[in-house]
Parts: sequence; C-alpha cells; structure tokens
Amino acid sequence: MIKIVAFTDRRPGHEKQTTAVVKAVEAVEEAEVIWIEVKNNGFFTDLWLTILLFIPLFQRSTNICADADILIGAGRRTHLPLLHAKKKWG
Repeated sequence: MIKIVAFTDRRPGHEKQTTAVVKAVEAVEEAEVIWIEVKNNGFFTDLWLTILLFIPLFQRSTNICADADILIGAGRRTHLPLLHAKKKWG
C-alpha cells in the first residue's frame, strides 16, 4: 500500500488537480491518503518560511510525512509546505 500526503489550499481547481492525481494512483495500487489543508500565510510569513528552508535547525512539518511515499499538492500556497516536508523527510 502506498501512503500519499496531499497538501491542499482549498482552491477548487487546485483541489481537482490533486484529487485527479490521487485517484490515478489509487487506480493502480491501493493507497492511504492523508489530506493537509494549507492556510494563506501572507507575504512576510511566506518569506520567513522560505528563509527557514535554508536553516536545518528550523524545519516545519509533522511526522505524518515521515513514511509517505508520495507528497503532492497543486497551487502556490502548497509549495513551501511541500518543500519543508521533502527537506525534513526526504
């Protein structure tokens, strides 16, 4: 079974794209899907989170992503959380 962590910003088009990819994977193999809602942080918070990507001591993501096989998301707001999860959990 594949574990998928899907990040969503709750925008209809982005959610449809992410759901379509998840369904395509589920059609091939059984999958456990965990949905994480990403909030709109604003410019300065996004800037700060970008800076934190380069400081190994401060990495934001939960243990939910630790054993995920696929991290997925669509939309600008999901990029930073996806990068943080990838950097911390590979």
